[in-house]
Amino acid sequence: MLSSYGIQLPYVLWSILFSIINGFLMIQSAQEESLTNRVIRSDAIKAVIIGTTFFLTNLFVVLALDLPFENTPFLIYIVTFLLSCIFGIYFVLKLAVNKKLDMGRYVLGGLGLTLIILASDYTAVVILFFPLLEVKPVLLLMTFILTLAISFYSLRFLLQITRETEKVDTNFWVIIGSFATGIALAGIPYLTAMSVLPVINEENPELHLSMLPYALEIVMVWLLSIVPDLFGEQRNQENISKVEVSEQHFQSLFNHNPDAVISFDLNGRLLTANLAAEQVTGYGREELLTMSIKDIVAPFHLTQTLKQFEMAKQGMPQQTEISIIKKDKTQRIVNIIGVPIESGDVINGVYTITKDITENKKQSNTIEYLFHYDDYTGLPNRRKFISEVEESVKEQVPFAIYSLDYSRLRTIRDVFGFQVGDQILKELSLRLTTVLPHESVVSRFGGDEIYCLVPTRNQDIQPALTELQAILGTPFFVEGHEIFMEMKAGISMCPENGEDPELLIKCADTARASISDNSFHNFAVYKNNNLDTSNIEKIIIENELKRAIEQDELTLYYQPKVNSAANELVGFEALVRWNHPVKGLVSPGLFIPAAEQTNLIVKLEDWVVREASRQLHYWQSTPLKKLPVSVNISQRSFANPAFLNNLQDAMAFYAISASLLEIEITESMTMFNEKETIKKLNQLKELGIRISLDDFGTGYSSLSYLEKLPIDIIKIDKSFIDDLAADQSAMVSTILSIALHNGLAVIAEGVERKEQVSMLHSLGCDNIQGYYFSRPLPPEEVEEKYIKKAV
Repeated sequence: MLSSYGIQLPYVLWSILFSIINGFLMIQSAQEESLTNRVIRSDAIKAVIIGTTFFLTNLFVVLALDLPFENTPFLIYIVTFLLSCIFGIYFVLKLAVNKKLDMGRYVLGGLGLTLIILASDYTAVVILFFPLLEVKPVLLLMTFILTLAISFYSLRFLLQITRETEKVDTNFWVIIGSFATGIALAGIPYLTAMSVLPVINEENPELHLSMLPYALEIVMVWLLSIVPDLFGEQRNQENISKVEVSEQHFQSLFNHNPDAVISFDLNGRLLTANLAAEQVTGYGREELLTMSIKDIVAPFHLTQTLKQFEMAKQGMPQQTEISIIKKDKTQRIVNIIGVPIESGDVINGVYTITKDITENKKQSNTIEYLFHYDDYTGLPNRRKFISEVEESVKEQVPFAIYSLDYSRLRTIRDVFGFQVGDQILKELSLRLTTVLPHESVVSRFGGDEIYCLVPTRNQDIQPALTELQAILGTPFFVEGHEIFMEMKAGISMCPENGEDPELLIKCADTARASISDNSFHNFAVYKNNNLDTSNIEKIIIENELKRAIEQDELTLYYQPKVNSAANELVGFEALVRWNHPVKGLVSPGLFIPAAEQTNLIVKLEDWVVREASRQLHYWQSTPLKKLPVSVNISQRSFANPAFLNNLQDAMAFYAISASLLEIEITESMTMFNEKETIKKLNQLKELGIRISLDDFGTGYSSLSYLEKLPIDIIKIDKSFIDDLAADQSAMVSTILSIALHNGLAVIAEGVERKEQVSMLHSLGCDNIQGYYFSRPLPPEEVEEKYIKKAV
């Protein structure tokens, strides 16, 4: 059957083994996340390794043929064939990783691979066995056809593996493909040899056995042709299943979404709408599908909405708040998110998610109103008034501040009761807003404190004074009695008396206080010379405070925070005190403002943080070990680049947990450099430090801005607690609602009376800080009161 040269079976097996290894490495190299690609990044190195295995396959085929050859041609064969194998493998790898290989390049690639394989194999045969060449045209043609088929199907499977985007288990198909590709490629050198060498004795009666390798290759070609189809079919089934699951998920999200989900075509007509869309618009689903954007959006928002719809069609997601008109003609405010519907690279519509925020807007507007207006008279409150003063200063508009006192209001309340007094106050407010110029601002700070901001020309205050005096000439009627009011007006001027709102208010108050009851004039204008003494005193305080920080004249007092419901201590606030060697304890109201106007505040608060950390460390061996201590941080300290590092250094030095240290910041401070402030607050949170928003309600932040802040605790300002029984309960209740909405804890500071504690408890606020429970105490008194009592 075989010629006298014979076939060496062990070498045949070795050639098949290396060919399978070669196929496996090729497939591994085609997979992006394979072990081979993670270990070897370079395509050139992979080509050398895989090319060597391909060369070894062919080498063992040569040895298996057991045909004679000379050493010199054998060396030429090794060099030329090894190089051609490496080049061919590199060519295949570059084709396989091209995920966008089109049909033309695929055909050229398959032909190129066929020619490289056949050229390499026939060149090797010619080099080694030239004297034995015996060309057989039929077998030569069959060899070319089978090699072409093997090249195309192998390349197809490699491309399919390369384009597999999902991270799924492909090991089974890699093994099948490796065996099929390996055996098929191992057979090509045998076909090459048989088509030009006398390997098979054709005169033998059992000639049909010469076709066995060709039959085997045909089987391998068939297997290689169906492996990609089977692999692809499995993926198709998996993808169909995933699509069905995704569709179910989408339908569930679409149908059960609490917000209205609507899809529009490119012309703005509705394509789909869920149940929530019916509830938001009032139209049934069938009605909605006959409508367009223009039928739903309120006319005054239509131009803006269509513009944003066009931007969404261009691939830019949009978010906006607009008004829509429901079927019953009522108007609702909605928040809309619009995203393009993409199919490949084509946008064929827009999805919108619509949430009805009408009630939220009403609540937000109510809260904003309570923050900036007096809920009884409707006049701007102190917060709004200061904001208006700041705005006038920015616009460089000269103006006067009037501090008005109507003393008879107190008498009216004493005689006729608070209700009558409030009615008179309300009518008085209306008269003031009516007679003063329309650019003026009339404000009630609380109680009977009335302040006016009136623009002036050439420092002329007479026109406004004339109008204010005219009000006094018209009586108020109370229970059939005519009552004439009396007024004192203190006036400060901007810019003559300064530009700071608080300073101008204080100047106006000072001028009003200077008017005696027997004075002929009922008004006074503030003069700047009143400030000289205080400026000199401020400079002295600044100099001595610098020395006090350096010479350790400062100490910390700790004011307890108590849960009134459980009568349980929940923490402390650290408050700095200055023990002056001559003057004794200096009020923080004197030296803190002085420090805040210079960089002394940074040194002062750095000392406070370290001293509080030291005290916390000491308390870790006492029953107070789990109670946090809060420290106040100013804007200057917070903006200091070294602030976070200094804070961490103090905690590390005294080995205290970050959860034991709280940072208190003011509401107005958060408005400064918003982006950087929020970033630094998040860094504090990441360290485990809790953030308190101090004096909440006295600044100008809105509810939406508050939601941006990464805070943990809101502290209700003392000004709201002082008037809690009078007219501030609504504000406190609002603050508590805001805190509950944002998942924040609340503590009321400045609580001094039992009725305040009871009122706060009824409103839902039990965490209390103030003189009702304890004044600020030095550390030794804290330990005497809380540690020894506990023992």
